Amino acid sequence: MTPGQLRLLRTLDRCDRPRRLGELADVLDVAPRSVTSKVDQAEEDGWVRRVPDPADRRATLVELTDAGRAQLARLSERRQEGARARLDVLTPAEQTELLTLLRRVARG
Repeated sequence: MTPGQLRLLRTLDRCDRPRRLGELADVLDVAPRSVTSKVDQAEEDGWVRRVPDPADRRATLVELTDAGRAQLARLSERRQEGARARLDVLTPAEQTELLTLLRRVARG
């Protein structure tokens, strides 16, 4: 999965409803044709589906499928495992210190 595809799936996961391709292009800050190719590939992979827009029969909406949600969950788990493996080289005290420092950086 490319970073752009991952961004598309994460964006759809945060949406409260299916979205038009143009809306997704705006949110992702990319050209509409770029979203079309990402959606085409994600649909081929089974991670999204196109559905008719009930408000405009000419338009199509895109929504995340259960397979797409499962893929996001798998990727999230892998990221967490990777982070855990990297942090395991630190002692518990060092991990606490790192967390304190990261919180300070995040605040400002």
